[in-house]
Amino acid sequence: MLKILNSYDIRKLVNFGFKNINYTNFFVYKYEDDYCNIIIGPDRIIHLNHFTVNNTAGLDVIQKLVKANITEEVTDVKD
Repeated sequence: MLKILNSYDIRKLVNFGFKNINYTNFFVYKYEDDYCNIIIGPDRIIHLNHFTVNNTAGLDVIQKLVKANITEEVTDVKD
């Protein structure tokens, strides 16, 4: 699983095409187009919608995040 680094200013995700969506008590960053849906929640974990027609679009966006060195791999996520 990939996570956005805690040291990264998460507001800069808009530079990668994400939009900030505010809910009542938390916020998420969402990338959405015709083919993919990526959500980064308060836990900073990257969630890719697996029900899309073309997951390669989402993988391209995630690859850009990895190349920008703003992600880390996590294996143990606390609820």
